[in-house]
Amino acid sequence: RKQRDDICWTEIAKKHGTRNAHQCLRKWYDYLCPSMVTKGEWGHGEDRVLLEALHLDYRGQLEWQVNWDDLVPHRSAHQARRRWKLMVKYIPDYQDRTFSEQVDFLCKHHSLGAYAPAAQ
Repeated sequence: RKQRDDICWTEIAKKHGTRNAHQCLRKWYDYLCPSMVTKGEWGHGEDRVLLEALHLDYRGQLEWQVNWDDLVPHRSAHQARRRWKLMVKYIPDYQDRTFSEQVDFLCKHHSLGAYAPAAQ
């Protein structure tokens, strides 16, 4: 069973009927894929959607408790989690911060007003 990025290419090949799993995978990643797969680009507002969902639904929880599947429409859990990992790397001393502190920092950085922590 061939799988990549949480996509079962064997099942897609069966439904397509004219290509094998490897051909379907190559066609997607070489010609049809969204730019996020090849360049890491997200559409306008997707970072905001990700951060708002994390802030509203997972405040006070731990990162491993996040259900990454449903955070950003039309993005897989793998893509959302990969994007989160890229964003976190820009937080100074991110390893020393809790998940909630990381979310708060990024909300403030992205000027999410109501989601940014209050100044102390």
